[in-house]
Amino acid sequence: MFIIDNEIHFVRSDMNFVSKFGVELASKMVFEYRSRNHLPFIYDTYQLSHFLDLRRNSLFRLTRNCNDSYRLITIKKKNGHDRIINAPNRMLKWVQSDIARFILNNIPISKYATAYHKGATLVDNAVAHCGKKYLLKLDLSDFFGSITFMQVYSAAFNSNYFPKQIGVMLTQLCCLDDVLPQGAPTSPAISNIVMKNFDDIIGEWAKKTIFLILAIVMI
Repeated sequence: MFIIDNEIHFVRSDMNFVSKFGVELASKMVFEYRSRNHLPFIYDTYQLSHFLDLRRNSLFRLTRNCNDSYRLITIKKKNGHDRIINAPNRMLKWVQSDIARFILNNIPISKYATAYHKGATLVDNAVAHCGKKYLLKLDLSDFFGSITFMQVYSAAFNSNYFPKQIGVMLTQLCCLDDVLPQGAPTSPAISNIVMKNFDDIIGEWAKKTIFLILAIVMI
């Protein structure tokens, strides 16, 4: 579907949806959804396959066999340890890139997140720490691998955004063995979405702590 001059034009992939609800109600549902979300309206697998530019049978086959669509790459880290990268094949990477660009990049993240999103730079990350006496730096072990299928579904593809079947299929396309894979183009953006509440809490706590220290010093 596409919208021109506040009028919805349905295409072939929308016909199952339109037949189910009728043109008037279907149009109302799309407008109501778009008033709440800056995301593509995807109601069923016909629309999902069109959105991902896949044939419907290819979509089902890909979601069923996601775990077979990766290859392992080993990279040496500076400390000498190995970093394991799960690289998606060409088709899955293409699908994940579209999910990241058109869906994940339009889902809210914490204002304290300074990485893994469009426009983020090393300068943004450094500015908040400039002139501070102390800097706490943490490296979470297997960060992506600690984010589960249910966390991805609940944060990024839940029923506020998509019907359950579509949300589950999108989650399957972004997970490997029920966790976020290191190497998928969707994993960085999803981690920001999943960690939004955590980032907000830690960000506000750090801000209050700084103000408290300043107040004590001034006293």
